[in-house]
Amino acid sequence: MFRSRSVVIAMLLAMFTAAAAAQSGVGPEAPDKIDFPEVEGWEKGDVYVYPEPDLGYSVTYQSSEGGNVTIYVYNGGRKKIADGHDSKEVANELKNAKAEIKRVVELGVYEKAESVKSDVVSLGGGIKAVREVMNLTVRGTKLTSEIYVFGHNNQFIKFRATRPFEAGGAINSSVMSLFEAVAKTLSEENTPARVGATEGAMR
Repeated sequence: MFRSRSVVIAMLLAMFTAAAAAQSGVGPEAPDKIDFPEVEGWEKGDVYVYPEPDLGYSVTYQSSEGGNVTIYVYNGGRKKIADGHDSKEVANELKNAKAEIKRVVELGVYEKAESVKSDVVSLGGGIKAVREVMNLTVRGTKLTSEIYVFGHNNQFIKFRATRPFEAGGAINSSVMSLFEAVAKTLSEENTPARVGATEGAMR
């Protein structure tokens, strides 16, 4: 379970999500998208479609216990992305995601970002992802943040999971229940389902 924290953590997590969406702007409705599931204990936000097709779309889940998970689906302009976690494309995408966090530190949004653990994890449904666990310090508050990346149907799927600080790099049980539900949806999917996308909608 998440540890109890003050309202400031929820505010920080909301700020990160809103800032990312604001930087991307408001985009048109995207093509067929994954119908991400409703998951007990998590509030699913609207699908946000980015203005540039290469950036794809995202959806954010928020937990009443202080956690925030944003799932990004995109191709980054690449013509071919191998399924699964064990490819050069996925390795490079994780490297890029870590570099983005470093730039955020340089801009002063994060005070500190420290890598804790790099590994491969099973998300369920036969899906594995490369993972980077980091400790972030934001406005004096310490948070645990994780990046997960894998390929699926010629797209990258990236999870950004941020929550109150937890030592050791273990996957939080509530976060894992969300990942398992999403992985089950992906493993059962034949044709990506339509979901309603609201232009500029963000959580």
